[in-house]
Amino acid sequence: MRYLRHLILFALALSLLWLGGYLAFAAWVAGMKPDDASLPTDAVIVLTGGARRVNTGLELLAKGHAPQLYISGVNTAVSLDDILSQWQSAPEEKRAAACCIILDHKARNTAQNASETKDWAKSENIRSLRLVTSSYHMPRAFLEFRSVLPGVRIVPHPVVSIRTDLETGRFWTLTFIEYHKTILTLLRTHFRPLFQT
Repeated sequence: MRYLRHLILFALALSLLWLGGYLAFAAWVAGMKPDDASLPTDAVIVLTGGARRVNTGLELLAKGHAPQLYISGVNTAVSLDDILSQWQSAPEEKRAAACCIILDHKARNTAQNASETKDWAKSENIRSLRLVTSSYHMPRAFLEFRSVLPGVRIVPHPVVSIRTDLETGRFWTLTFIEYHKTILTLLRTHFRPLFQT
């Protein structure tokens, strides 16, 4: 009986820890803002998959925040012309930007985004990058990129693509899923070096 009581208390403590962790994660995501928005970097990296991510990257490139823009996870059927045609900008800005945009068509998930970016960044001697993705996706993306690019300064630039008021079901759904994915990514990226030595 005593053993059962201890087991119940342990399960209750774990549940409260899990719930507190999720609520802290959701509050963190809801309050996210770009880090040092004026700081220049060697490149802007955009992870496709969420509203306004690509346009944000294009605007950062146009404003001179970095000399290169790398867009990872682009559908194989999408070309640079397709991307530029969706950008609400002056024709001369589009022409100027076209020379400095690199599309990655290989990556299909966040881990692959980081891996493909790592290869490109090494070939271009990138020492700093501004990472653009949705706010709810940023914690997991940052972990993946920090794991494969330990010597590169990564400046998070979260894009708020969902409403963050408490009544928005989409916000809670996305953060709930990402909370668990982020925990798994944290464990995987933290313990991976132990198995590689």
